[in-house]
Amino acid sequence: MDLELRALTHDGRPHLSWAARAVSTGLPWTVVRCDVGTVVTHHTRKIEFALDQVSVGLFTTTDSFNIFNDYDVDGHFVKSYINVASPLRRRGHILEWNDYHLDVLVASDGGVTLADIDEFDAAVRSGAYSQSEEIRLRAVAEDIRVKAAAGRFPFLRGSYDELLALMRHGEPHLQRDRPL
Repeated sequence: MDLELRALTHDGRPHLSWAARAVSTGLPWTVVRCDVGTVVTHHTRKIEFALDQVSVGLFTTTDSFNIFNDYDVDGHFVKSYINVASPLRRRGHILEWNDYHLDVLVASDGGVTLADIDEFDAAVRSGAYSQSEEIRLRAVAEDIRVKAAAGRFPFLRGSYDELLALMRHGEPHLQRDRPL
């Protein structure tokens, strides 16, 4: 099934959009795949770019993040880009969420970096987030950072095939704290 992915800014304006294929929508996780060459429109920067790796997105309707794992053409893990974001909203073929500036990056060697702190701090200074929202979002980012460093589900650094096997045959809701 063809889908449209829409990342919105914290206040609902278009941020990024691109096409994806549904891998699975019947599990606790919605999983999508974007192939090499997929064109992404970056509305806030007014640019377009093409993906140079296979990107697999994992979303839930309950968690305050989503994950994009990038793989080379042979299916080997390259990196994860984890967005602190609203839970997924689905409207027909459109998957949509609000992006809250903070991101966690995971390298293939397991290195974990909190990213876009300067953007988040600028948004806080501009009044985009209340004090309680700021505290909550920083806590979400830190929780993701700790769990991603441990490589526990859903923050996996395995191959594309390993991820799909776990999603299809495992019980992800029971394996959140089980190391890969």
